Amino acid sequence: MALAGGILVAAGSAAAAILPTRMRAATMYMIVALVNSATLCVCGWTTATVEPTTLGVTLYLFTIGTCYAMFTAVVLEFLGHSGKSGSGRYSIINSLGNVPVQYMLLLDGWGGDKWAAAGWPASRRWWVRSGSDPAGVFPDREAQELACGRGCGAGLRAR
Repeated sequence: MALAGGILVAAGSAAAAILPTRMRAATMYMIVALVNSATLCVCGWTTATVEPTTLGVTLYLFTIGTCYAMFTAVVLEFLGHSGKSGSGRYSIINSLGNVPVQYMLLLDGWGGDKWAAAGWPASRRWWVRSGSDPAGVFPDREAQELACGRGCGAGLRAR
């Protein structure tokens, strides 16, 4: 499965080459990121069954590859002709792009700590659906099933 995921990400990165270049890279990156967010809604707003999850993950991997390529385009557009300091400046700007990755890792870890193995998808579904503060999430089993569907709510155990 990891190979198939890698191929989907690579295909998404290659697909970024056919996007129109008349727009600024930042605008195209925003559009691609919104499409990527919409693919997460496929997983977040459907039940936790095989078909919607497979479709959502497939679309997500393809669009995240496109996001990677567009992020690189934004950084390179921002740098312009940078001369000898280009590699250092690229590294600094590129590292700032990892801040959202860090807070998503923290969210995933929080979900795993709170609900064990079922916590990662449950915390992602909750994040997509609520957009609110995670402190008081899922106060009872009914709230778990409402947010995650009956399929994943059954596997959640609050600690």
